[in-house]
Amino acid sequence: MIGRLYFNSGYHTKCITAVVSICLFTLTANAQSRGFSASVSGGFSKAKSSNGGSLFTEADKGYYVQASGMFPLGKRWGGVVNIQHNVLSANSKGMAERLLHTDPNAVALTVETGAFNITNAGAGIYYDWNFGNSFFVRLSPLIGYSQLQTPEITVIADTEPHTTYTYKAGGSGAFYYALHVRPSLMINKRFAVLIDAGYQYAGYKLSGIMGKQVLDDKVNYGTFNAGLGFQYRFGSK
Repeated sequence: MIGRLYFNSGYHTKCITAVVSICLFTLTANAQSRGFSASVSGGFSKAKSSNGGSLFTEADKGYYVQASGMFPLGKRWGGVVNIQHNVLSANSKGMAERLLHTDPNAVALTVETGAFNITNAGAGIYYDWNFGNSFFVRLSPLIGYSQLQTPEITVIADTEPHTTYTYKAGGSGAFYYALHVRPSLMINKRFAVLIDAGYQYAGYKLSGIMGKQVLDDKVNYGTFNAGLGFQYRFGSK
């Protein structure tokens, strides 16, 4: 058995989630007189790695959920805080092909794995382009913290002798940047429906131990999201 242990840093995700939740709560508490807006969206998510050095570059597609808080600073622009969670299936076929290249004695492989998880928490600004009284397009660049959680991967190789590769679940945190575009239609003065499209990018470093060696894997992910959502505007204005 070949084992690789990745250090789990899921604690950081909980801290960032708590900080963003506090920010959203604080903004909401002051929303009654300042026009704070909150939105929820979700839909399809697709990840693509720009490097192919390890099995942990094989996150594929899945879904995402997202919550945002917008605080106006001007007539058309303001500040935004955002938290997003992506659940991505693993490309088991790609993993098997990768290992077949590295193990010339293997004639068949079985790959057992769970899902990848990427959590992003960030802040930025937004700007609105208005088209008439009801329709607007919102552009939001963001920066913040991203947490990649990798699944445990078990690979059973049909070789002589029988070989099992086990890669333990773990995680890594990194800086990320994102750009979101949201065409929105106001249903009334407070409620809007929206189309959400976004792109996020982060470079992660996974550190682990194999025997007495310390190994590093660099994993870069660009994630595209597309979905639907709604927005509600608080305040008296």
